[in-house]
Amino acid sequence: LSVHPLCQKEPLCCTKRLSLAKDMPRIPFVTVVTDLGSAHPTWFHKDVDLCFVPSNNVRTLAEKRGVLPHQIRQYSLPLRQGFWNGVDQRTKPEVRTSLGLSPNRRTALVLGGGDGMGAIEDIANEIGRTLTSSSSTTTSMVISDRS
Repeated sequence: LSVHPLCQKEPLCCTKRLSLAKDMPRIPFVTVVTDLGSAHPTWFHKDVDLCFVPSNNVRTLAEKRGVLPHQIRQYSLPLRQGFWNGVDQRTKPEVRTSLGLSPNRRTALVLGGGDGMGAIEDIANEIGRTLTSSSSTTTSMVISDRS
């Protein structure tokens, strides 16, 4: 099972060699793409047994990279059960207050990871300039890894 874009080709080769060397059945290989709107080409390999994708856009990218339609399963992003059990009944203002935010202001949240997000500081500054120049009263927050 792969949940990282750089873990397709090598694990597939290793499991194939292992199956041949040990004279055992082929080991199934599944990819779960965790990028929602777009995905790096290394997510996709034509030799996977199944490729789980979260959106139509990512399905199209998988097909362009040689993953056949019968290998693709489209679901939303996989979520840990804790995210979908016990739905929070609080109102938006209550949640904002519990997070230390103004209860009546909109919030722009920018998330960035360490794998190719780019200049997140520049992105955040541009969002700040845009929000400042509008009549919007919005709080902006940036959460980043190594970008």
